[in-house]
Amino acid sequence: MIGTVYIHLLAVSRFMKSSASHGKTVKSAFLVILMIIMTQVGYLDLINSPRTGNDSFDDDSSVMETGGSGSSFAYANDKLSVNHYHSCAILDNGDLKCWGDNGYGQLGDGSTTDTNAPSSTAIDLGAGRTAVAVATGTYHTCAILDNGDLKCWGWDFGGQLGDGGSNTDTNAPSSTAIDLGTGRTAVAVAAAGSNTCAILDNGDLKCWGGDANGQLGDGGTYHNSMSKQVAPLSHGIDLGAGRTAVAVSTGAHTCAILDNGDLKCWGWDNFGQLGDGGTNPTDTAAPSDTAIDLGTGRTAVAVSAGTYHTCAILDNGDLKCWGDNGYGQLGDGSTTDTNAPSSTAIDLGAGRTAVAVSVLSDHTCAILDNGEAKCWGLGSYGKLGIGGSHTAPSSQAIDLGAGRTAVALSAGIHHTCAILDNGEAKCWGYDFDGQLGDGGSNSNQLSPVSVSGSETWDYSTEQSSISSTSSSFPYANDKVSTGIFHSCAILDNGDLKCWGKNNFGPLGDGTNTDTNAPSSTAIDLGMGRTAVAVSAGAYHTCTILDNSELKCWGWNNFGQLGDGTNTHTNAPSSTAIDLGTGRTAVAVDAGSFHTCAILDNGDLKCWGYNNLGSLGDGTNTDTNAPSSTVIDLG
Repeated sequence: MIGTVYIHLLAVSRFMKSSASHGKTVKSAFLVILMIIMTQVGYLDLINSPRTGNDSFDDDSSVMETGGSGSSFAYANDKLSVNHYHSCAILDNGDLKCWGDNGYGQLGDGSTTDTNAPSSTAIDLGAGRTAVAVATGTYHTCAILDNGDLKCWGWDFGGQLGDGGSNTDTNAPSSTAIDLGTGRTAVAVAAAGSNTCAILDNGDLKCWGGDANGQLGDGGTYHNSMSKQVAPLSHGIDLGAGRTAVAVSTGAHTCAILDNGDLKCWGWDNFGQLGDGGTNPTDTAAPSDTAIDLGTGRTAVAVSAGTYHTCAILDNGDLKCWGDNGYGQLGDGSTTDTNAPSSTAIDLGAGRTAVAVSVLSDHTCAILDNGEAKCWGLGSYGKLGIGGSHTAPSSQAIDLGAGRTAVALSAGIHHTCAILDNGEAKCWGYDFDGQLGDGGSNSNQLSPVSVSGSETWDYSTEQSSISSTSSSFPYANDKVSTGIFHSCAILDNGDLKCWGKNNFGPLGDGTNTDTNAPSSTAIDLGMGRTAVAVSAGAYHTCTILDNSELKCWGWNNFGQLGDGTNTHTNAPSSTAIDLGTGRTAVAVDAGSFHTCAILDNGDLKCWGYNNLGSLGDGTNTDTNAPSSTVIDLG
């Protein structure tokens, strides 16, 4: 991890969307009042970070990761960013355009008028300037330009625009960039509810905006609605003399690994999660002069900040956790909160070390260097995989099967799944909706059960990619996707299987019967056809085939299947969606009620629900098939 730049923005999302029938004035007034109240109790900075996938109804924070690899910094290069009610995209020529809700000027077009299609002219980023990365907050937008400048516009309640003004909303980028410091440019940006953070080209870390818990790390006053920083300081967060950041994880408290491996945390400390050994809750508004004491000579190589506790893997593979321990999630054999790492590491077993850690609010899981998997903390529904609750890792690893080890591990809020070294998948814990995939009677499982079938799941430890041979646009290549009540995954041979709730046919098996395991037969995608990408919407599913055709099935009340009808289907059609003469798909995203696809020539087309202008076609009329004309991006 050392020498690599990351931004990890952790955010708890608990907003309830207003109905489309509500008036904008009522909605805006309600949201302003709600956010002011939440700022008073320190919650505003925990909500509304950019989403990176389907919503999940749990108490864990989601993570967004940006940055580069190797010893140099790199742009995150996000070409598309969608938040609550507006969307932004970068064109292949670097133009930036946004559409949707514009109540605070977040579209950057010089007005506060909502639009249901991209403008014929791009956002004015400055003479000759183009965009290389874009991030949308709830009601503000930020972009990194091709010269490294950073500009933000829209809502400025917390000072998140970074322009040094008096919290005045702006409806267009300023003629001058955010002052990041003399000669400094941005290499990564992330926008949250009321704050923004950026890593600079020299490794400095700067944050500005709302600071209710001191998480900006600037040493200023916090704990009230006026706690804010309206512009980046002239210097980066003081990480120590000559120090820079290589990793940061932030929510109500922030932790950063420095270029020398030191670990420092600041912000909210109600359970001692800052690890500084002080009397908690002693929140701090800046990193300490001294790093967290990880042990003599020890440094950090990975850090994960949970809701109220923090875990770090050290350079020798030791794993240590501190903070809230009400359910034993710190793994030290007690339920006593601790405000600093213990002098001894978590006992993972004789000679064992950690290679991966997954931290949630009330349990923690790790993969060991020998491939064993262990979980501890609250064991509700059997999610620890060994029965009961445990305040420390068991002396016995989770039984994954004779000779089997874990290559991937994911801890859900109530269940846990692992992919094994032979390509088998196993899950344990809560199974009300069949999410364990074991073909049983939807019964909770206290130990791992095999996902039904004899398939081989993708067990590569390195990310694979599939590129279109006819264009420069890459497939999204999502191997697994979850809707609200169903899940889909692509096998290593290209077969596609789905399981879960099937009332509208999103499982694609030709029935409307719920299943709690993948079928013994794959979804029929057509003679000889396989899947290269899958996206699960609320109640429909779309996949790109190996010949680049696009097919969707399931719920179709708004035309989101793109087949020219509004008829639900419970299996893929024998014919692909008509994307235009000779056109194929290279990327697809299934939303709740509409679908969008990027074509092999770079065109963008959307269809389905359009009451809020989300199709970008200049109307508010639903469509049940891709238009013969593409979205006008200029």
